Amino acid sequence: MKPDFPNYVYLKESRVKELCVNEAPAYHVGTRAVDMEHLDPEDEAVLIELLLRWNKQVNVFVQKFESSEWRLFVIGNGYRKLRDALVAGKNPTSYFGLQGRQWKVALQFASSVQSNRWRLAQTNALKSIKKGSRWVALSKDAQKFVRRMLNSLSIDFFDLMDGKTPNLSDREKGIPDIEKLCAWGRHKVQDCLGKIPEVSPTLIRFDSDSFKLEEEDGRQYLSLMSLTPGKRIKLPILGYVPARKIDGKNKLSTISVIKTHGTWKVEFQYSLKKPDGSLRIKPLLLPDAYRLKDGFAVTRALDFGLTEPLTTHDGIRFGAHESRPDLGKRSNGRTLEIPGLGELIERYAQYLDRKQAERNRFEAMVRDPDTDKKKKKHIKKNNLGSKRYEAEICRLKAAIVCCINRAINNLFARCPANVYVIECLSEVFDLKGISKKVRSKLSKWCRGIIRARLYYKAAKRGIRIVEVAAAYSSQQCPICGHVDRNNRHGDKFHCKACGYIGDSDQVGALNCLKRAESPKYERFMSTEEVRKLCREEYLSYCKAHNIAPLPEARPKPKTKPRSRPRC
Repeated sequence: MKPDFPNYVYLKESRVKELCVNEAPAYHVGTRAVDMEHLDPEDEAVLIELLLRWNKQVNVFVQKFESSEWRLFVIGNGYRKLRDALVAGKNPTSYFGLQGRQWKVALQFASSVQSNRWRLAQTNALKSIKKGSRWVALSKDAQKFVRRMLNSLSIDFFDLMDGKTPNLSDREKGIPDIEKLCAWGRHKVQDCLGKIPEVSPTLIRFDSDSFKLEEEDGRQYLSLMSLTPGKRIKLPILGYVPARKIDGKNKLSTISVIKTHGTWKVEFQYSLKKPDGSLRIKPLLLPDAYRLKDGFAVTRALDFGLTEPLTTHDGIRFGAHESRPDLGKRSNGRTLEIPGLGELIERYAQYLDRKQAERNRFEAMVRDPDTDKKKKKHIKKNNLGSKRYEAEICRLKAAIVCCINRAINNLFARCPANVYVIECLSEVFDLKGISKKVRSKLSKWCRGIIRARLYYKAAKRGIRIVEVAAAYSSQQCPICGHVDRNNRHGDKFHCKACGYIGDSDQVGALNCLKRAESPKYERFMSTEEVRKLCREEYLSYCKAHNIAPLPEARPKPKTKPRSRPRC
């Protein structure tokens, strides 16, 4: 007999504040297409030239921020000091014919590119360090020191990366082998840093001083700063751009003009704040049947999957394949088949895999010196073009994003709550028959979309998202706490200890809910720490029910990369 799990639980507000990861957004990002019919070809040619020069300048700045002299300016708003020094001529450089406002925006953009690169390397390095057994053996002072070095960009962090010992507090000076600890952290960051990023010439940014939003004959257009002082680029916009009225003029913050498939689009931010400073948030109203308690929040847990984006802890699924009656005038009683997330991802993965194999074959033919010149020219023109390929990619991506948005909206409508508990999205979707490169790329992109859309849609409604440690959440039994990788077989879960049978996605959500309620679990924990707590739960269950505990199952061994055979 299956246990009856509650539809929702009450979670303490103090625990929610400790684990909450999303905040109410102050701005919303909007996109509008450029009216290509009314765009002057001369203005478009000037915009393309400006785009190329601006991106050249950005890449030059990105390279310079890699040097030890410029590196410290990526900390916070340090680029402003560098900008003032460049204006004063203390550090002369060429600007590819850009005006002052344009190269200053390029400097800020390059600083954010390098800052994000370093922060991502810090985050990944800290995750890698916490997964190892060496982390558990460190003292608390040593763990605090590692967190201090890798939680933010600072002068001490860059001293660490330059091979120096950073400034130490009195307690940190007593840490044994501090130099070895610094070298360990330095090597981890270097492994996660990757190559110097190169910005592609498809985007250009304008700050509020380098463009104007104006109206003419009931249509809006952007008046952009060009390469020539006093001349403007007129960019007509399709639709309406919401902007704040300041002194009778439309005002926006920084905008991005993006070139895609022979067309242009504009991305902009507009404030969600009211004139009094409060946010325009429409709170999600809970049904009257929910008995609210002071100091507690109505909470549900979610699990992310391939077949369905979201599964609640009580077994309700969202984003699966649906069959609906067609209510259109010319439907003739037809049934609409709405594909689920798994079907859409599989289509996308198969298309990517097939097209990459085809393009690799054609590129090999072009590189082959024995291939006829006319054939090479024909292949480059008809088989290696990107317009049709990128258009199909955009269509498949839009279908996946639409499915995710629909699942989240249905979740809020059918299963409302103040708080939703999720796990760290770390698993790779199982796509059989697809190359590893495509599988990894698609899985990371899809997980990021689910996370971003859930965080934003929840915060806009005043809902908080709580994140807990994800280790062994799909292998641990929610009844007895026994952990074994053989408990899970695809979508089915069968505990080897107590015999509980259930759905693997629902089991993952239940374990997330239990970890959110228990103060022993933190948001960031190593797999060894989580496994130890799971074992304690199982032993206490066996003791309470007078059951002989099973021996601890061995974790899955880490596979070492194969060494290449010597020739």
